[in-house]
Amino acid sequence: MNLYSVSLNVKKAFTLIELLVVISIIALLIAILLPALGAARRSAQALQSNTQIRGIQQGMFIYSGSNKDLFPGLDKLSAQSDEACTDADRIQSYSSGGTHAGGHVAARYAIGLEDDLFTPDYLISPLEINAEIQAWQEGTVYTETTGTFFSYALPRIQRNPGTNQMSPGRAFEWRAEANSAAVAVSDRLLGDGPGGVAVNRGNAETHISLQAADQPGQWTGGVTFNDNHVETLKSSAVEGPLSYAGNKIPDTDNLFSPTKPASQGTVPNEAQDGEQYNAQQIIGPDYDGVFLPNEVNGGPQSTNG
Repeated sequence: MNLYSVSLNVKKAFTLIELLVVISIIALLIAILLPALGAARRSAQALQSNTQIRGIQQGMFIYSGSNKDLFPGLDKLSAQSDEACTDADRIQSYSSGGTHAGGHVAARYAIGLEDDLFTPDYLISPLEINAEIQAWQEGTVYTETTGTFFSYALPRIQRNPGTNQMSPGRAFEWRAEANSAAVAVSDRLLGDGPGGVAVNRGNAETHISLQAADQPGQWTGGVTFNDNHVETLKSSAVEGPLSYAGNKIPDTDNLFSPTKPASQGTVPNEAQDGEQYNAQQIIGPDYDGVFLPNEVNGGPQSTNG
């Protein structure tokens, strides 16, 4: 065996510099791929969320078949009646003994769960970041402060917290009307944003979503309409025309605004319900659309903005 043949049997090892180069390349690839993987994950979660809100609306449509074509929460269509909203024993603190509590979002969802219209997990968005929002437990009596078993907003169908009378317009779409321009279920607003940016429901430029939690004014979310079609919107300022009870809104409508669009003009019952034809998606008993993302003072809080 000569010296040349021995040298061929010696395994060549990586030098320190070569190892550092390989590690740098791997780190660079990870840095490039991670944002793309994160974006793909969020897109998949958003798609699943849209599937869920569509399923919620479908369940409400099924319920209407045995409830005079009305969705959960309403017993009859009468804007002047304070007995139009369903009683809901599980939502006792919203009104005495749960009487006429059906106008509240939590009550409407609870009714749907009790009738097996959808499963508890369908009410929680895959994008949800508020750990206090937990799946509904059968047998639990939910109140304003413990009713955090859902992520999604529904239209306000009561005129204000002090009355059970229905809101003309939106309430008349809370049924199997198949209106492709009336909002039924949507993603919610996120609470106060980074840097102390406060959410004002009436100002879409302050709105923050679960999909764009660090970008005020960039609310992105899913919306299911009354005909059960779903759209992913890139702003909470929806370009019209939306339509409620035959009244079209020609200009941009803020999904979460407590006031009607300026272009709407004078409408019937305006003195009682001046904002009656805008979407006004809400989640809380105080007619807001906001849950803060984290635990505050021992539990989730809502803000009227």
